[in-house]
Amino acid sequence: MNKPQSFSEKYGYKKTISKIQIEEMDNKLRTAIWNFIYKIILPIMPNETYFSDDSDTGKLLLQLWENYFHEPIDEYENDYFTWVDYLKEYIMESNWYEVYDLLEYIIDHHYPKVFPEQNKELELINKILEENCSGYRIIGFSISPIIDKQEINTIDNILNDNSINQIVKLQIEEALNKLSDRKKPDFRGSIKDSINAIETLCKILTKDEKIQLKEALKFFESKTGVDLHPALKESFIKLYGWTSDAEGIRHCLMDYPNLNFAEAKFMLVSCSAFINLLMDKYKNIS
Repeated sequence: MNKPQSFSEKYGYKKTISKIQIEEMDNKLRTAIWNFIYKIILPIMPNETYFSDDSDTGKLLLQLWENYFHEPIDEYENDYFTWVDYLKEYIMESNWYEVYDLLEYIIDHHYPKVFPEQNKELELINKILEENCSGYRIIGFSISPIIDKQEINTIDNILNDNSINQIVKLQIEEALNKLSDRKKPDFRGSIKDSINAIETLCKILTKDEKIQLKEALKFFESKTGVDLHPALKESFIKLYGWTSDAEGIRHCLMDYPNLNFAEAKFMLVSCSAFINLLMDKYKNIS
């Protein structure tokens, strides 16, 4: 069962990043996973109601029964309708992590033998996970997180921090919305909004509408007497340059068709972390 929203979340007093499903799984995602298993894993010949024990599916189901579900082997049935009911109930009713356990077991024990190379079926399940904003993907033959709690907290800190300028918060929120839009994610727009949030914060803190990040960091250091680590400072200047110069994201968006969730998520988390850092170190700037 999904965790219900709190009063503050429902009425907009507290933002939430639950759009990306980390320790939860809504019915839409469960249904999509079930449909994948039903169509791809449980095919059967017309007019048949039993899986052949010699078929790849039959062998997989026997392994599931004995080694995954730990059921008595003498009670095993290879009846099609029994397995449809059994697996559907498990996927729709089990804890979110148990559904991923099952999916990972099927992928690990079925695909290396039947589909030894990267294949359309694994691409399909990853597309299903992405479209439903799952925080996990199939990497190799295992399910791995693509975003963790620390990254979640980094973004949440901005959305729930009343000391951060509202425009900056809105830009980060827009970056999140575009990243996690289930119908039509906008990875380019998400990256633009993420880096724009840093620009906005720099302009607000320095009170200079034309200042660039490099000059803004020098201003902060001279104003507060706090020195950023050179490597950290240089990394963000280069990151900013990647999205700002003539070869960067904002100037050649239409010429670079392969931006994906991972790149947009990296920019959102990195820019959020940098904003949190600036606010922490330079909160006394007047």
